[in-house]
Amino acid sequence: MYEQGWLFPTLEGVNDPRMGTSERDRLCLTCKGSNVDCPGHFGHIELAKPMYHMGFIDSLVKILRCVCFNCSKILQPRDKE
Repeated sequence: MYEQGWLFPTLEGVNDPRMGTSERDRLCLTCKGSNVDCPGHFGHIELAKPMYHMGFIDSLVKILRCVCFNCSKILQPRDKE
């Protein structure tokens, strides 16, 4: 079976074998399927520090540019008179 160690995926790690397998000679620990039969399983990883999703960085920067750094009000264009 799976062992904690150097050559095998670590349980509760990035390549946790309970979320599915990508290796031909191993079986998924959740459904006992091979890499062809197992569709993969949902899971999450607890990170030590908060991280931003890289897919949303551009949107986040655009939103932050619309807010005043000092007073936190929404920036509006000045009316032309």
